[in-house]
Amino acid sequence: MAGEIFLWVLLGFCGAYVGYLKGYSPLLMTILGIIGGPAFLLIVYFAMPRTAAAKERDAEDRRITQEQKEFQKMQLCPGCNREITANAWVCGYCGHQFVKIE
Repeated sequence: MAGEIFLWVLLGFCGAYVGYLKGYSPLLMTILGIIGGPAFLLIVYFAMPRTAAAKERDAEDRRITQEQKEFQKMQLCPGCNREITANAWVCGYCGHQFVKIE
């Protein structure tokens, strides 16, 4: 009995996750995952297309990741020789001002 309940809960979480990935309602997918089982979840995961909202969310996540990579680039300050972000205009340690050449 406890094993069956654990399986239903696991299928519910898997359904919610598949719903999140595809852009469908996680609550609805939880219910359908419990009722339909693993076969239903596999069909939804491989056969149903992602919604436009899910595509936009993924594109936004990629854009944010690229911005974080740019922000994490570092350079040495010529004034105090400490490492600061590469896009800094002023060193936060010594106040050295960088000249941006474009």
